[in-house]
Amino acid sequence: MAIANTDFKIIKPLKNIPNTKNSVNEVFTIIKDYSIDSVVIGLPIFPVSKKPNNLYPLVKEFSNRLKKLISQELKKKIEIYFVEEDYTTELARIKFGVSKDIDKYSATIILQYYINYHLGGNYDNNT
Repeated sequence: MAIANTDFKIIKPLKNIPNTKNSVNEVFTIIKDYSIDSVVIGLPIFPVSKKPNNLYPLVKEFSNRLKKLISQELKKKIEIYFVEEDYTTELARIKFGVSKDIDKYSATIILQYYINYHLGGNYDNNT
């Protein structure tokens, strides 16, 4: 998981959240604690064919559960956006030179893709 500050135009890795029964609640707690107003989730899609891989249904289910929990508990709508996560793990290894906790670094790249494309931003990935 990564977080962006749109006022200061920075993105930083936050933490790895393993895929468990409690991961939706853990992400929800971060959304609440940081007053997050939108969420960007990486979609596992095969780069060449652009077809969903076997994790795609799990990601969609996760996002639906998260959206429902946000609606019930926070009584507000938070937008959830999706970005193809093609090669973000490999890019994170190259860009940040890390292999431990790689998912949070991959998340910064996914968030960077979203911001650059949809918000026209040029944010820094700070580690």
